[in-house]
Amino acid sequence: MQERRSLFSRAATTRRWARVAVLAADARRAWDVVATGEVPPLLAAQVDGVLDDLDSAVASRSSADVRQAATELELAVLPGTGASTGAGTNRSA
Repeated sequence: MQERRSLFSRAATTRRWARVAVLAADARRAWDVVATGEVPPLLAAQVDGVLDDLDSAVASRSSADVRQAATELELAVLPGTGASTGAGTNRSA
């Protein structure tokens, strides 16, 4: 996921919005596959919310918001980051 966040950051910083949109769509599709399995409800709500935030950030072309959403997405899906409690993010699920 570090590589994905770096891709988001680089693309958003250089304002390559078509690339950012593709990355966001890829992240959404990947999550849709994962979410068909057994996912804890709090994690599902958190990731769905972060992906919604990412979509909004891309639509508004906000580099800072894209970077923030990419970071929150990474925190949500990496083990040991407090995803089940929302630790490390400002999102309340």
